[in-house]
This record gives sequence, structure tokens and C-alpha cells, in this order.
Amino acid sequence: MLSRHSSVTLFARHVYETPSIYRDSRAPRRQYHAFVASLFSRPREFRLPHQDTVLSVWIEEFEEKKVLNIESYACSNWIALMSETGNLVDFAVMRTLLVFLITMTATILMTIIPDAESAADGIFLTSEETDQISRNISALLDRLLDPRIYDKYLRPGNGVHPTTVKINMHLKSLGPVSEDEKYYVLDCYFRQEWNDERLRFDFKGFESLAMNYKFLEKVWKPDTYFKSYMHKITVPNKLLRLKNDGTMLYSQRLTIKAVCPMRLKKFPLDKQKCPLEIASFGYPTADVMYQWRDGGVTFEEGVSLAQYEFINSTVTEGVSTSSAAEPKSACFVVFHLKRNTGFYLLQVYIPCCLIVCCSWVSFWIHKKDTPARVVIGVTTVLTITTMGFGGRAQMPKTSYATALDYFVVILWSVWLFF
Repeated sequence: MLSRHSSVTLFARHVYETPSIYRDSRAPRRQYHAFVASLFSRPREFRLPHQDTVLSVWIEEFEEKKVLNIESYACSNWIALMSETGNLVDFAVMRTLLVFLITMTATILMTIIPDAESAADGIFLTSEETDQISRNISALLDRLLDPRIYDKYLRPGNGVHPTTVKINMHLKSLGPVSEDEKYYVLDCYFRQEWNDERLRFDFKGFESLAMNYKFLEKVWKPDTYFKSYMHKITVPNKLLRLKNDGTMLYSQRLTIKAVCPMRLKKFPLDKQKCPLEIASFGYPTADVMYQWRDGGVTFEEGVSLAQYEFINSTVTEGVSTSSAAEPKSACFVVFHLKRNTGFYLLQVYIPCCLIVCCSWVSFWIHKKDTPARVVIGVTTVLTITTMGFGGRAQMPKTSYATALDYFVVILWSVWLFF
């Protein structure tokens, strides 16, 4: 029968001589359990005093609490074990025991406590757990969309209060702008958000659910329309999220072709205002209210146009009166554009001015040289006419005179006066 001091020394020596695979922090958890089991299988005379009870309690307590401070936990628990046995071993033995316990504790930490990123990715869920969560979510949606409880043809708060739809737009590109057909094109992400109290849920671990766009066929959604032409895409670019408080977020990517009434009296020094109206097609103001959210309209960095300079946009809320029926709530946005004059300056203004100046050469021609003076005058008139009016085929066709027309007339007057 060994003494207590001898048994502790023997245990420390056994730990020291244990193959490194049991002391490696990367060793699987089952190897640690195998080692502890080998200690429990020893003849009783070679075990530490209270070894069975203390080690079992230590392991269970560690696995339940998932202690993160490895050194303090290992030291405090093993010193308590030494106090119970009444043994005070030398420093070398204690150091060996602490190294063993710290290593084993690190092994358990790495196997039973996932890091934050891994937990967020869900890679520690087994296939059975994933299937069970999917079945629970499916059952939850079936319960929420039960036709006996949920009627997709009735809006939220029907007969109680109007449904508020909050919208915003993020523009990816703006243009082209056509002066002839008076329209402009924009590519944007259009987002709508409303609250449907009937879709509230309480599912542990999930604050929102990402849904397929076909889910929209089973729930109520606002009949939002643009006072414009809207380009349809082959594959629906739509995103749908359902929050636990019943809030629906519906986002889609759209290419919109909208009307832009052109005022070209100052062409090509003009500024244009291109409006866009967003409203409900069938619901009056008493049923559906539209509001801007998150600033209303935002722009992708680097948005630019070939012929125009984008100045800013203004958003407002009001009532649409374009329909002959009841007034409907609507949101309005106006895009302010300024035409770039560089093209017209180089192609029209500067050449016409140079031609008129060159025609003044006739002042230095002898008065008896009539043919030369006539050729210069006729050439000047034809050139100004061609450059000022002949190029109008590529310019806006208007029934009124523009600033460019007045410029050409002034050039003629200057030439005739001199």
C-alpha cells in the first residue's frame, strides 16, 4: 500500500511519461476521456485519494460551465484536490500536474466551445438539427398562412387604420435622357416596407426569415405603380424578408423608363427637372399611405450622364391627382439635371463666331474686286446656316425658338451690320 505522497508522485510521473498525444492541445476530446478512464481503471492502491469523486466532479463542472479562464480554473480545482488529500508536494510535481490540467482543459475548450464565427456560420449543427429547424420553420409558415386565419386579399389593419408603406430607392445608373421622345431611364433598387400584424412569430434564434420571392403570392402586398413605363426582366431580382414583429421588407431591382417633360427655350444652356411619381394604383389615401424612409433616394458612387450633369434630387410626399378616382397617397422625386455645353460650344458657338470674324477680311479687299467680296459673303451665310440650322436633325425638334436659334440670328445681324 503506497502512501499518499508516493501515490501523488506516482501520478505526476505517470502524467510526465504519458505519450504526447494525450498532452497535445489539438488531441481530440475522446483521447482525454480515454486517459481519464485509464486512471479510473487502475488498482485502487495506485489511485489518488478521492481521485474518482474529485475528477468526475471537476469534469462535469467544467463541461457545464464552459469556463474560459483555463489557468485559474485548473489551478484552483487541482489545489483544492491537493487540500482534500492533505498533501503538499514539491514544486516540480505541482508544476507537472498544472501543465497536464491546463493542456487537457484547452483540449476540451477547443472541442466543446465553438468560436463566434463558426457558431454564426452554423457549421456545428448536425444534418439532423438542420432538418429539424427547417421542418419547424415550414410548420411555422404553414400556421401563419393558414387560410382560416390569414386572408391575403385583405390589407393589414383593414377597417381599423391605414397601412403605411415606407419606400426608398438606391440608383445604380441614370440615363440616357432623350429630348426627342421626352423620357429618361434609371436603374435602381426599389425597397418597400410595411407591417402585417398577422405575420408575427416567435422562433428562438431567428429575428427574421429570408423568403423566396414566390412567398409574395401568398401574402398581401401593396399595389405600387410608377407613372411611367417599366422594363421587365427575365429573372425576377427580388428579395423578401419577414421580421418577427410582422414587418415585411420587399426589395427588387428595376429598370424604369419615365416621362420627362422638356423645356428647351434655353437650349443648350437649359436645366431640366425629371419627375417620378410613386403611388398606389387602387387603394385611396384612407387605406394605404406612402412615406419615404432612409432619406428617400440615394445614389451609387460615380453616377453620371453623357449629356447632363446631375445636380441633386428632391423628394416630397403628397396626394396623386392624376387619376379621376379618389385621391391616392403618393411619393414624388424630382431629378435636377443641367446640360453640358461643351459639345455645343466646340461644334456650334466657336466655329460660327470664327466664320463671322473671317468674313471681315472683305474689308481689306479692294472695292473693285467684286467677285471676291461676293464669294466671302455668300460662303459666310451658307456656312452659318448649315452649322446653325442644318444640324438641327440631331437636336430637339421644337415649335418655338431656342437660345441656339437666337444666337444664329444675332450672328447674321452682326455680319450684315458690318
